[in-house]
Amino acid sequence: MKYVLGLTIKDSSYTSKIEESLRLDFLVLINTERDYVRTGDDAVFYIVVMNMNIATKVGNLLKTYEDRAMPDIQLLIPDEYDIKKNLKHIPGDVRNLGGKFVLEHSGQKVTKEDMAKFTRAVGRSCLLRTIKRRENNVKELKETYLQPPGLNWDFYGVAE
Repeated sequence: MKYVLGLTIKDSSYTSKIEESLRLDFLVLINTERDYVRTGDDAVFYIVVMNMNIATKVGNLLKTYEDRAMPDIQLLIPDEYDIKKNLKHIPGDVRNLGGKFVLEHSGQKVTKEDMAKFTRAVGRSCLLRTIKRRENNVKELKETYLQPPGLNWDFYGVAE
């Protein structure tokens, strides 16, 4: 059986300690893939990053762990379609300036919760669109108890 998992890296900050968090998430991802291999199953992981800075950090992690058995990881960056589709989640406007998403305030306060909701919605939109296009006969399983532990997956499904 083939499992299809999707994850959005939700911290789009340039100043936080994102490297350590990403490293730990990446180790969970590698262990998840190993669990599938042990049972004779396959898995593909789609990871959505919100800017080029985070994409570079994830790319560096891939290089760091390239000597290990690497999972099939597809790195995605949302496009304007995903952003425009989900602007209703925040009281402002988002512009993509060279891979860096910038929020332009419309006079209302934008909270961290607003941005987290927006990021999750954009990531899920990007995941659904890409997975539908690339994977055959994927059935999304929404029961969270079926999902591998350790990460808050934004998509979990099986391909027949």
